[in-house]
Amino acid sequence: MRYFTKLNIESKISEMILNKIEHIKESEWIQHLEQSIYLLNIRDFESDPDIVEIIDKFGSEKKICLFRLPPKICYSWHKDAKRQASINMLIKGFNSLCVFGTESIERKFINLDKIEHKKDTYYLMNVKESHTVFNFDQERYVVSISIPDTPYIEVQDYLIEKQLAC
Repeated sequence: MRYFTKLNIESKISEMILNKIEHIKESEWIQHLEQSIYLLNIRDFESDPDIVEIIDKFGSEKKICLFRLPPKICYSWHKDAKRQASINMLIKGFNSLCVFGTESIERKFINLDKIEHKKDTYYLMNVKESHTVFNFDQERYVVSISIPDTPYIEVQDYLIEKQLAC
């Protein structure tokens, strides 16, 4: 089972997002479970036109966000309820792990795999599979583009066909 796919899109927005993070007021963050969310705008992705095209085809302009996770925390194992897939890019907090696995009958997680995040790199994620994040020594920031209605495999096939993933 493939839990995620690396995209062949080198992002040009990381520095702009890092600068934006420095200017977000604490009151602008929305608390959600163990993390905070800041809503982004499709205009934030103008330098990444392939991502804008993917958002137009599969995403929702209302469901593009920046996730912030505090240091020294493990986000609970979960499957996303309101989206089929997501496209994520780690912005800050590279000393962290996003881990996927399959829950066994004994409630153990098996068939583990982790994303080896690379700077300026997007990943299509199958968020209908169990996953968690282990964050270590600094705040972790991730750009996340929700894909609410199209299953992971269909988005993956499209990206491969367009040579945006392999």
